[in-house]
Amino acid sequence: MRFLQQARRISQTAYERLRPIPNEQLIWKANENDPTKHTMSHEGLFYMLPPEDQIQRIFGYPSPYDIETTRFYNTIGMMPLMVRQPTLTAKDYIEKINPDLENVRILFYGDKGRGKTHVLTHLLHYLHVKKDYFIIHIREMKKFTRSPWDYNPSASRAGRFDTPLNAALQLRQFKIQNADLIETHKDVLICKRDYEWSSRETTKAGESIFNIADHGVSRVNHASDCVAVLFKELMEYADEGKIKLASVLDNVRFLFLRQCGVLLSPDRKRILVDEMTVARAIKKLIKGNYKNSLVLATCDDKLSSKQNQTPQEVLGQEGWDHFDPFLPISVPIYTRKEFESCMNFYQDIGWLARPVSRTIEARDEIRFVSGMNPGQVYDLCRTI
Repeated sequence: MRFLQQARRISQTAYERLRPIPNEQLIWKANENDPTKHTMSHEGLFYMLPPEDQIQRIFGYPSPYDIETTRFYNTIGMMPLMVRQPTLTAKDYIEKINPDLENVRILFYGDKGRGKTHVLTHLLHYLHVKKDYFIIHIREMKKFTRSPWDYNPSASRAGRFDTPLNAALQLRQFKIQNADLIETHKDVLICKRDYEWSSRETTKAGESIFNIADHGVSRVNHASDCVAVLFKELMEYADEGKIKLASVLDNVRFLFLRQCGVLLSPDRKRILVDEMTVARAIKKLIKGNYKNSLVLATCDDKLSSKQNQTPQEVLGQEGWDHFDPFLPISVPIYTRKEFESCMNFYQDIGWLARPVSRTIEARDEIRFVSGMNPGQVYDLCRTI
């Protein structure tokens, strides 16, 4: 009993020596929610994404994030996004792009958990607000290579494979994200040739190219071909200078894996990535030499234990050659300012519930254990 009382006294004394952080000192909010107006003065601070009905129009879905991250934001009742240096760097590049350049490619790289998808989300919001670019946004690349909801041999091309449900959802997302631009361009962007989907269904030359998207959504079996054709038409119009086209691609590494995981053809052979209709179309978006275009992409090898991998290590030689030339932007760990802002945010919303967690000493421990990797900071602070 005496040892237990002594341990309690030591513990109480240690707790009294901790230095709590007053809530009045918590600074984490930016004073500007318009992504087109973000500058270095906002770096390291969070801005708020708009309400859910507007998020649907920006990202094509109620949330731009995975299920776990979305659940966190739903729990706290807001969707903040940190303004980080890689975003501001890419934004500066975009604003200075020469339209005569062919297909400017920007590739974000960095270890798992550093926030590459968040950077891409910020830039996607920025492009949507500018309303200069038609946006092709591929949220989950592996849905067209390794883990589609369904797949079957293509009816139009021997040796190819379609992903009908995922392709139809991609067309639906395209229509939602670009609704305003589609309305203003529907009579300007017309099909340059006839497209025959079946013996009874065609899209005639002279019709709006957005009829292709409508057809793919309503006739799911043709959706993969509709995606490929729509991408081709958009690239041609961008090259002619009638539109600007931005391809926003999350984790392009899946495009440069030779095989599609465990997917098998009817004759029990492993399916290759280059045999997937939509994957081939996305690779043409990246490599195509067309003007008035922009590619924003991330690459990540989540299964690798290596740190500080270069894009060439992640993509392999094929992926490196496919992207070259491109502008590489590293997404680093938090700076000290970003880390403190993140911890202020967690404390202010009550995510750090225990009194001991709201002290300088607790922050120092989290900073040391996490190495200021954003994903690991979140894992250490979240509830178990």
